[in-house]
Amino acid sequence: MPNRTSWMEKLAEHHLRMCARHPDDRLIILFDIDGTVLDNRYLVLNLLKSYDSVHGTRHFESLRAEDIVTYESKVRELLALLGLCPRDRERVAAWYDGAFRSSYAIPNVYQPFPGVMETIRWFQLHPNTFVGLNTGRTENIRRDTLDCLRTLGREHHVRFDDHLLRMNAYGWDSHVPRAKVEAVRWFQARGYRVIAMVDNEPANLAAIAEADPQHEILLLHADTLFESRREVLPARSIPGDAYDLNLVVLRPQAEARAYRSTHI
Repeated sequence: MPNRTSWMEKLAEHHLRMCARHPDDRLIILFDIDGTVLDNRYLVLNLLKSYDSVHGTRHFESLRAEDIVTYESKVRELLALLGLCPRDRERVAAWYDGAFRSSYAIPNVYQPFPGVMETIRWFQLHPNTFVGLNTGRTENIRRDTLDCLRTLGREHHVRFDDHLLRMNAYGWDSHVPRAKVEAVRWFQARGYRVIAMVDNEPANLAAIAEADPQHEILLLHADTLFESRREVLPARSIPGDAYDLNLVVLRPQAEARAYRSTHI
């Protein structure tokens, strides 16, 4: 996968423009969670290694995160690619399905993408700038989700606030693009100006693009693992796979203030 950092440069520049254009507004950048903030390959990796530990098997002793090339819900496809026989595949998959749904409160099965917590922290340090979460996860795991993210973000001094988390009211894997759009409108109705959405699913970004004819929301595609078709990505979306802000956003605050003063 190419090492693209320009999407974060675009986000930083867009944020500065919006600060200059709307100096008194509460600006918010929305992030999806799974596949965007959290690298769910590590969820799959840790669960499969737990299977070996629990059952005394050695199916996954050499498995690495880089070997996981299917979406976390497609474990049977992954097990077939790894060469497990049909009987073992079904045994592992049945155990995995149960463990998967109970994993959300366990921080050590997750790993954030490199740089994402630093990125969120940088934006949170700006006045009148907020980071919200717009996820396809459902309300019944709200507390588990927040506890897990707070544990992972603690060393980076990242805040994850309950009132800035919107979840899917329609149930698991149900109407996710619709829920994403409704979340954007929910934030807007409460006085936030939504300036960007970062998501790994093309279908979610396509739905938000349709609901944003003014093109005020920057659409950023986390080019990781996803289920929906790449072809539905809006033409104006910006792909990336590395949260590297060094080139732009680590500029001195004085330079950021100068940018605002000359662009208002």
